[in-house]
Amino acid sequence: MTVNKDLDLFSKSEFVEIITSMMEQDYGKRPVISRCHHIKSGDGNVLFYVITQENNHFLVDFMGKKIQTDALIYWIENINHAGKLYEIYYERDLIILTFFRGEKYNNEYLSYFYVYGDRYPAIRFVPEETYQSYSSMMSKRYKKFDIKLPEDLLHKP
Repeated sequence: MTVNKDLDLFSKSEFVEIITSMMEQDYGKRPVISRCHHIKSGDGNVLFYVITQENNHFLVDFMGKKIQTDALIYWIENINHAGKLYEIYYERDLIILTFFRGEKYNNEYLSYFYVYGDRYPAIRFVPEETYQSYSSMMSKRYKKFDIKLPEDLLHKP
């Protein structure tokens, strides 16, 4: 398994074990994680890009714990058909992930809006010709995160 070097070895193994357990609970099968990349920490969450041995791609976000039950609040999104990760915007209770979908989908962009506490994201498709103004508007409203992932996982225009 490949894990990027942003976290110490103990943290990596702990997160990989938690992610494996969560994926087993959500998808009914214990995955074998072949790659796990830490994307972002801070502002109330920890975000990972995970690839399983079957070449399924997931984003996993830990958002905190419920005060009443001490239960972990998280979401897991299978992004096999989303495209290549392009931009991340965020604020305290919101993370926005934008993917480039390629020629198969008329070069459109897909944005997932995850709100703290919601189980499913809001989705927006953005045509290629309007993406620059969309991205400019997002940059004014939210913080943009500089993504550091291997090039095979990112869209570089």
